[in-house]
Amino acid sequence: MIFNTEQMKSSEINNILFMLPPFWDPLIPPQGIAHIKNYLKKYNYNVKTYDFNIYKNFRDIYTRYFNTLKKYVPLEKRGNFFNIGHDVLRNHMLINFINNQDDEYYIFLKDIIYKTFYVQLGIEILKEVDDIINSFYSIFEKELNKIFYQNKFQMVGVSVMRDNIAPSLFALRYIKKIDPAVITVMGGSIFSDQLLIGTPNLDYFLKNTPYLDKVFVGEGQILLHKFLSGELDNEKKLFTLDDINREALAYSDLNFPDMDDFDVKHNYMYLAMNASNSCPYKCSFCNVANFFGDYREKDPGMAAAQMMSLYQIYGIRIFFMNDSLLNNVADNLSTELQKNNTPLYWDGYMRVADNVCDQRNTIHWRKGGLYRARLGVESGSNRVLKLMGKKISIEQTKESLKSLANAGIKTTTYWVIGHPGETEEDFQLTLKLLEESKTYIYEAECNPFIFSYSGQSDSENWHNDRKILYTHVPQERIIIQDWTNNTYPLREETYERVNRFVQRCNDLEIPNPYSYFDIYNADNRWKLLHRNSVPSLVDIYDGNIDLLESRKVEIINKISKINIETNDFDF
Repeated sequence: MIFNTEQMKSSEINNILFMLPPFWDPLIPPQGIAHIKNYLKKYNYNVKTYDFNIYKNFRDIYTRYFNTLKKYVPLEKRGNFFNIGHDVLRNHMLINFINNQDDEYYIFLKDIIYKTFYVQLGIEILKEVDDIINSFYSIFEKELNKIFYQNKFQMVGVSVMRDNIAPSLFALRYIKKIDPAVITVMGGSIFSDQLLIGTPNLDYFLKNTPYLDKVFVGEGQILLHKFLSGELDNEKKLFTLDDINREALAYSDLNFPDMDDFDVKHNYMYLAMNASNSCPYKCSFCNVANFFGDYREKDPGMAAAQMMSLYQIYGIRIFFMNDSLLNNVADNLSTELQKNNTPLYWDGYMRVADNVCDQRNTIHWRKGGLYRARLGVESGSNRVLKLMGKKISIEQTKESLKSLANAGIKTTTYWVIGHPGETEEDFQLTLKLLEESKTYIYEAECNPFIFSYSGQSDSENWHNDRKILYTHVPQERIIIQDWTNNTYPLREETYERVNRFVQRCNDLEIPNPYSYFDIYNADNRWKLLHRNSVPSLVDIYDGNIDLLESRKVEIINKISKINIETNDFDF
């Protein structure tokens, strides 16, 4: 069935569909499309939102895909399997979406799997995993049909991160095929990553996606509304915050998610909140400040009140904070949350820093509900940290971990393996830090260093050594290219170090939980290690907690404050 073939004008649009295609971890309800729905609803647009990641069919396909891969990848080569495996899944879905399954196609797929796990798979195995992706697209098409034919949408948008790009393109191409009049739009964090402005990937992408009408980069509420109102140049395909003079949305009822379309209580582990937007730092290697606009903080009383309101509506008392960093807002937010008799817990990203080393602060945050701190530890080598421009020291890392753990706060540590210039001696120092801090680490997750075409601090220095990763795959067969570099350590050695890091974590019994069962075991380990431990997720969900438990934590021992030169952070 084909609908009207005449392109609709933006000013004629009223019925809108926004969706988050697979595969993205459904930890929280999709915040981007929920915020946009709430904003546009105030201007009388009819907006429907869908999160396909909660669909059981798609979760089953995801599990089947990784279980099948696992059969053919030796244990010693799996590394951080579900993490690095997403690179395989993402690129496999891209080439499947674009290509016929000819002989060349399987050469492409073989190269994609080899460049992550460094195993050679035969044609029959490749066809086995490829059949799973074929099944996914078949099911996804039926789901899109069901939604689209039940409603007459005039605009369809997708929220795109790194790992759901192929299904997003599939959805837009399919919808454009059955109704060419629909305006298709895209936004999401992929435009601060693989499709960064000024890169060949974005230029190629914009020219070779005729089924995609408009792209919105950055905070989308005001941009989309101005487009729908006819205030933006309709001849353009790409819009950024520069098109609205970098106007930012103030904190108000308009800047809040509408999650009525999601069965929040039954489908998500966490609610979401933010106490700030963007990032206070404008590092040369990071695009967050440019993507989200100027850094701004929400009134802590407003943030605490919104958290309590969401808890009262949905009955979930644990929140994932979408802030880039919580260091600047943790004190005031904790003070406000301690005024409530109902404990709320929050989890988010922090920076190893002086204020984290002080247990007086971490106890205050724990009493205010800080549940888990996600820290970019990166390396156990001061030399590598300097190469990264991290402006932190190993001693700071140790004291930060100890301070948080002694307050009972879970510590998730992120490590980067194989940064250019990292030697075997540097890597051994990383393993040493891991072992020395094992008692204070709730979770350890490592990632191989990934080269980007641009946007990293030393991109220009690496320019001459940069090369396309999947050399057998021309861009027209994958759309979005990945990059690697000839600097030391080379990619294969980096991934071999990742395997050794994961093995050391296993030896030290430091978890990296993915399943509910893994989380249950990791929580029990943490409670045995730390008498101030936060409650387990199971106890929080079941309501088996002392409502005043966070008020009873106390300093275990004095932790010396580490003085940091303030100019260390002027970067």
